[in-house]
Amino acid sequence: MSHPHTYTIQFSGPGTYRIRVLGNIGKNMLDLFEGIVESVDDIGEGKVSTSIIVNVLDQAQLCGIINIFYDHRLALISLIWAPSYIKENIST
Repeated sequence: MSHPHTYTIQFSGPGTYRIRVLGNIGKNMLDLFEGIVESVDDIGEGKVSTSIIVNVLDQAQLCGIINIFYDHRLALISLIWAPSYIKENIST
């Protein structure tokens, strides 16, 4: 079975990721890594999840962002590699 995308994943280079966490990411935290809020969704029982898009220079920077969420007690729900997200969904 062939996959429709032919991306080569490089762990040493830049990348774009969609990250979803349990909780609300404040502007001050978002400024730490220049992310773009994609959505804030009500998931019931007074809880929200936040989905952001980030561009990182390498995997080390991505780990740093995940550590920021950990330090602020925001549980990681998902992390998805999204190489074409910025080009397709953000107009300049």
